Amino acid sequence: MRLFEDVVRTMEPELDRLLVERAQARRLEENTRDARRALALELLGSEARVEVVPRWQTFVPFGVGQFANRQSGLGALFLSLETTFLLGSVTTAIVDQSVQSTTTQAGVFVQDTDGDRRANIAFAMRVINWTLLSAFVATTAIGIWQANDAWVPQRVINRVPRPLPPGLQGLQFSAHPGGFGASLLGTF
Repeated sequence: MRLFEDVVRTMEPELDRLLVERAQARRLEENTRDARRALALELLGSEARVEVVPRWQTFVPFGVGQFANRQSGLGALFLSLETTFLLGSVTTAIVDQSVQSTTTQAGVFVQDTDGDRRANIAFAMRVINWTLLSAFVATTAIGIWQANDAWVPQRVINRVPRPLPPGLQGLQFSAHPGGFGASLLGTF
């Protein structure tokens, strides 16, 4: 009898640990089952509104792809940058054309003081024009790449309640570790 009592006393901490582990496992299983049941009831009692985002929108410049991806900040950034670069390029091209000095048939500038000044302004406008046009092309390419990288074909906008059909009003749905189940509640 003494041997039995010694073994029980020695094993008591291990038995207590096993009992605690089993209780924790049981609570975890119950929590998991409750979470699955709540998710199943939410999915059965609601309907998801899904927004489909067409892929072609991600290839449109001026931030359209970012706005389609619900990235308003980036959309505004690309819209403003691309618009600024394009308008600047068009403006400098117009100024370049208006200040060009009189040229000969061979395309050589007339060599007078006013002609030299105009030639320098026209050259500066061409450099600025090509710089702005290059920045526009680069920003557009980056915007299109970013929009395609962030593209998600469809997203859930919201969930709205959905009543069960009259034939299913008396059913109770449940979730358990082995799957889902249904049982009748009362009479129809």
